[in-house]
Amino acid sequence: MKEEETVLGVFISLINEADEELDKVRLVPPKRFYDKGLSLKQVNDVLDDLEKLEFAEVKRRPKSKSDKSNFEVKLTSGFVDAYKGITHEFQINRELQVLITYYRIVIDVFDTCLGGYLIYEDPKLNHYYSQIALHIETILDDVHFKKEKEALLYLPDSLLGALEDMDLAWDEGLRKNMLQYLGNLEKRWLKQGHIEFELSDGEKQLVKLTNEAIAEQRERMRKANLNFVKQFSANRKENEQPKERPNNKVKYQLSYLQNRELRCNGVLLAKPDFMSENEQFLDYVLKTDNSNRRVPMKEILEYMRVDKLKKTPHQILDGLNIKGEVRKLFFPNVSNKGIEVRNPITYEYAKEHNLPKLDIEQFVRNSKK
Repeated sequence: MKEEETVLGVFISLINEADEELDKVRLVPPKRFYDKGLSLKQVNDVLDDLEKLEFAEVKRRPKSKSDKSNFEVKLTSGFVDAYKGITHEFQINRELQVLITYYRIVIDVFDTCLGGYLIYEDPKLNHYYSQIALHIETILDDVHFKKEKEALLYLPDSLLGALEDMDLAWDEGLRKNMLQYLGNLEKRWLKQGHIEFELSDGEKQLVKLTNEAIAEQRERMRKANLNFVKQFSANRKENEQPKERPNNKVKYQLSYLQNRELRCNGVLLAKPDFMSENEQFLDYVLKTDNSNRRVPMKEILEYMRVDKLKKTPHQILDGLNIKGEVRKLFFPNVSNKGIEVRNPITYEYAKEHNLPKLDIEQFVRNSKK
């Protein structure tokens, strides 16, 4: 064990008694040190240093590892100053460990809900997931996690309404990127000394309840997918010469949600201001009735109740981060006379029209540069 880890382990054990007053002798069971992987000699060496620095006065020590008597330690104000100096480092390390724990659960949730034949939104699982997502967002708001916050590509606040779009992106690279993100978190944790903290009772309870809901959802999905396969096989046998069906599964889709988020395959492209020209323009052209049709500008202006747009259609799409390959796919023809909407795009349509492959996550990263 590294020297700094030994010192931190002793500090953590003493801090656990921090509710006591300074002038009182703290009774610290030796097991508290041993549970952190510290030997009796390592603990005594650190305590000797604390006495030399006048941070503590050691009244009693166990004579051997088999001696179960407590360490009796009286801390000084100097220890409190040192404690304040390392408390912030402890907090960052602890938040990183909690972040890793919660993010692993997020991936487990998505692995459970996505990639099958069916999608089922479970309110119970969503309840616990939403709490974990909020905790992750709170941790990432700390300035010390600025890099991790910028690297977080997509984490919906709720599963409700998000799973369908995510299902399109999950096997197209989203899962791989989330695992890479988790790997980077664990790499930082290792660099910072991989010190382990015990979760609070509330955190333990949230992890427990979420894992139970995941297990219930996994069993529910297993049965549902099994029934789907059985039903599909039965229907197939009824047809002596089943016809080959075109692949009508959606490959690319723009979704404009109620919270004004514009997403492509679940990845956030833009969030226009409420009742802005961009927002009203987008709200109309992405209506279900306008899927795969040429929308005349006259219709758009009538919906927006204006005689003329302040910006050109090209400028509006640019402002919505709909440009380059994204614009070519979904809006192949744009002019002051109207706009051609091609949404959603199925695998069959993309193959038939030889459309280029779109890496939406790379597109978003490039657009932020």
